Amino acid sequence: MATYIDNVKATIALRRFLGNTFTTAHYNLLAELIESPLSLVVNNHQGVLSREHNTENDLPQFYIRVQELDRNELLDTLPLYSKNFPSDKDWVTEVIGQLEQKPGSISVSLLYAGVTTSTTAQKCAEADRLQSKSGGTRLLNWFSLTTGRHPSVFTIQKFRLPPVTDREHFYTQIGYI
Repeated sequence: MATYIDNVKATIALRRFLGNTFTTAHYNLLAELIESPLSLVVNNHQGVLSREHNTENDLPQFYIRVQELDRNELLDTLPLYSKNFPSDKDWVTEVIGQLEQKPGSISVSLLYAGVTTSTTAQKCAEADRLQSKSGGTRLLNWFSLTTGRHPSVFTIQKFRLPPVTDREHFYTQIGYI
């Protein structure tokens, strides 16, 4: 159980992280992800999202994978996903509820966000694709049903983060956030 000191450390870490890292463009991306995650328009964030991937392994890479689907195609696939992975029923119900508020046949985006320090964001995505047959996570389970539909991978650019010299400490700090 988190103590008061742990909560204070988490608050300080979050303020430092956001203050030293986020630009207005980052806040705009974050706002769109929060307010309308199924409707992310990547082209609206070209200054922040990039298909270019850092190859320096000591720099953390925050990334977003975007799988674009037709709204109706997603509505058709979700019941199959729910049947195969019943423990994710609440997620499926939530996504269907959001889709029902959108008009007919439009493009929607399923998103997965992550951070890596051990490889590039693209290599991380390729490794997950290879693992998708074994499943085990929502992302891998989804990939097992949508084979051949690979998401686009975008790194989040212009983060002012120093190189990671201690990976364990880095992930502990990210965990506070």
